[in-house]
Amino acid sequence: MRDSAVADSDGVSERVAGETYPIAVRQARDSVIRQGLVIGAFVISTPLAGFTGASLCFTGLFAVLVVTTFYDFRWWLWLRHAQPVEAFPRMQARTGVEGGAVRSILTAVVMVAALGLWWFFDR
Repeated sequence: MRDSAVADSDGVSERVAGETYPIAVRQARDSVIRQGLVIGAFVISTPLAGFTGASLCFTGLFAVLVVTTFYDFRWWLWLRHAQPVEAFPRMQARTGVEGGAVRSILTAVVMVAALGLWWFFDR
């Protein structure tokens, strides 16, 4: 009979994975909520402040935040449905730099769209 504290084939203790899993899910959810609030504040404050040159300099940061939130949201959804022992190795290996070239393209698309909206509403 297998003890729950004994490591499985990946060297992950079921007990440790079970204890860290809810914390990781909560942290992932909280991160997405905070990022969403920042995006919302930016989207609401920019029209209120006017579409000035000062707001234009934040377009790149906004694009990176939107793309990061997208990837963090996907991570949170995956993590919610994963088994703790399955999720533990990915939690340890996750660097936040997933997506590669697709992430760069998505960031560029969001930045161009934000610049286009800024230009459209500035007229």
